Amino acid sequence: MIKLARSVVTELTIEERLSMESLIIHLEAWNGRFSEDSIGATCYSYSMLFIYKSLMHKYYPENEKTRFKIIDNYNFVDFFERMILDIELNG
Repeated sequence: MIKLARSVVTELTIEERLSMESLIIHLEAWNGRFSEDSIGATCYSYSMLFIYKSLMHKYYPENEKTRFKIIDNYNFVDFFERMILDIELNG
């Protein structure tokens, strides 16, 4: 996820770059655990929320609730994670 984010950094404004760098610092230091005081876990969770919110607009432009029903399931999350790994490995 970090590698993909860095690949688009040139398309961002300076403010967006600074925000993304701050986010990446927390993600790189994160141990992968979802403890209640984990800033990295919060950064990861919000990143995934924003990614998910950006999906399916073509098919359901006005209905966020329907979009979330489609993507909030084990099969979709598994597919999404495999897709990210494939992009990282194969470009």
